[in-house]
Formats: sequence, C-alpha cells, structure tokens
Amino acid sequence: MRHLKTRLLAGILILFTAANVVAYNHAWRMSHFVSGGIRTQVPEKLSGLSKIGVLVMGVTIPKPVNLRKPSDVGLPYRTLIIPGGSTEQLEAWAIESAATRNWVLLFAGYAGVKSQLLEEAAEFRTMGFNVLLVDLPGSGGSSGSTTSIGYHEGADVAASWRYAVANLHPQKIFLYGRSMGAASVIRAVSAFGAQPSGVILECPFDWLLDTVANRFRIMGIPAFPGAQAIVFWASVQQRTNYFDYSLSREAARVSCPALLMAGQNDTRATVPEARAVFDALKGKKEWLLFEGAGHQQYLTYNREEWRGAVKRLVIN
Repeated sequence: MRHLKTRLLAGILILFTAANVVAYNHAWRMSHFVSGGIRTQVPEKLSGLSKIGVLVMGVTIPKPVNLRKPSDVGLPYRTLIIPGGSTEQLEAWAIESAATRNWVLLFAGYAGVKSQLLEEAAEFRTMGFNVLLVDLPGSGGSSGSTTSIGYHEGADVAASWRYAVANLHPQKIFLYGRSMGAASVIRAVSAFGAQPSGVILECPFDWLLDTVANRFRIMGIPAFPGAQAIVFWASVQQRTNYFDYSLSREAARVSCPALLMAGQNDTRATVPEARAVFDALKGKKEWLLFEGAGHQQYLTYNREEWRGAVKRLVIN
C-alpha cells in the first residue's frame, strides 16, 4: 500500500512538472519571435492533430516583417528611427503633407507590422491628416524579438507620441491601435504620460488571462488550468504580474475623447470585454459594434461605418 501511494505521488509530481514545462514553453513561445520557420496557423484553421502538436510544443511565430511599403499604395513617405520606451529603437514611416499639422499615430496588433495599417493610413490622409505608422518592439524594423502583449509597449507608444510632439510640430495628435495596439495605446495614456487629442481603439481585450483563455476555448479545450499556468509563467519570465493586467482598469485613467470599435462575433476579444473597457473610459466617447464581424480589420469590413465614426472623433 505504501509503495502504491509513493508511485501515485511520484506520478502526480511528474505530471505536474511536465504540465508546467509545457506551460512555460507556451508562455515563452507566445512572447518571443523566432528568426525563421513557418508561423503556426490560427486556431480555427488547425486540424485535430495540429492542435495536439500546438498544445504540446507551443506556437511558432517568426519575427513579423513588412511586406509592403507606403509607396506600393501611392503614398510618399520617409523612414524615421524613434528612441523606444521599452526597446532600443522603433522604426516608423511618416506620410505627411505641408498642408496640415494634424497627425495620427498608428499601431498594429499582436505579431503585426505597420504595413498592415496602410489602408487606414490612406483613409486618414484622405481626411487631411499626416500619418506616422510605427512598428512596436520585436516587429518589422524595430529592435528586439519579444512582445509583452501591450503591457510594456505602452511605453513605446508614449515614446512615439513624445517624439511626434518634439519633432513633427503637431497641432493635434490622435493615437490609433488595433487589438494589442489598442492595449498599448491605452497603457501609453494611463501609465506613461501620453496626452493625445483622442484615441481610436479597435477590438481591445480586457484581462490578459481572459484573452489567453479565449484561445483555449477557440480550440475546443477547457481553459483551466492551462491559461492560468501560461499567465503565471509569462509573469515570471517578464517580471510582471499579468494576472493584474486589465485594460478596463487602465481605461479608467483615460479621459481624452475616445472611439472604441468591436466585432459582434469576436472570439478573441469578446464584446463583454470590449464593453468593459469602453464603460471605464472617462472622457467623451463613442461605441461602435460591427454586426457579424470578428477579430478583424473593421475598415475593410464596413468602410462607411468606420469612416463615419472616425470622422466624428477626429474632425470637429
């Protein structure tokens, strides 16, 4: 009987250790981009066998690269190097005209790059704004190979804002962010002193734990205790308490005008999460829900709705 108990305890210890090794690896691979390889497909496109492989080995995310330039869509630009807030330097594209001193700074989502926002940049130029597209740390032309899912990137958005104030001589500056970019924008204002004329937020999550848990649910797998283990090890690796990382808490310190857009069928940053962030915002604000949309680019989903809401914020 004693030997049976010993073996049982040993088995439990082995399983516990193995589960934590897997969770540690997941946390590392989600936050560290690699120099090569093929990116793991989104959960919805994974086969059953592929899901098992991802659960055991974690995701593979090569460092994101810019596949297009503004000139590819007819936008003259210049490349700027900005001192980062959490990294050595940020690469940015300035698309500008002498006819205006109003600027919009754009930031992409998780594992995204500035070239993914060229359509939005073109829209803002049509509205009469200069545009600064910035690669967040680890992505595109910016230094580093890690991401903190918006937590430390808030310092980089704030650094970009300060650079624009000091060097671009703006009359107004708006900050635009999609998904993790939206999280970074909120953090820039709430924690790092950015004072924009307004913010445009697309599909932000609320609690980081919930957004990790959502990934499990998309794969049809119970989130507990895997999501908690990943967030724990991510906290250890980045020396940050990610269990306390909530954008609705951060939004409670944002009082500038804001537009928040969400997708009705978003399974990554759900409507209740986005609504919690919106409700916490303290200043003048507008909520826009895109019916039938998921976690995606809202400009191309419904151009007229997007354009109308953005104009109400930035043009007055």
